Amino acid sequence: GSVGIAGAAVQWLRDGLGLISNAAELEAMALAVESNGGVYFVPAFNGLFAPWWRDDARGVFIGFTGHTN
Repeated sequence: GSVGIAGAAVQWLRDGLGLISNAAELEAMALAVESNGGVYFVPAFNGLFAPWWRDDARGVFIGFTGHTN
C-alpha cells in the first residue's frame, strides 16, 4: 500500500534521480523547507490505491512555477 510506495519513492530519489545518498538525508531536506509553495508530489508509480483504486494512474509533480527551487 502507501507505505510500500513511500519506500519506492525514496528509492527512486536515491537510485533513479541521484538526489540523495541515503534515506536519512530526506528528513534534513524536509525540515529545511519553509513552505511547499503549492508544489505536490503524488508517487503513483503503480497506480492509486484506496479509496480510488486506479491502476492506470501515474505519478505526478504539480504546482511548479518559474520561482520553484
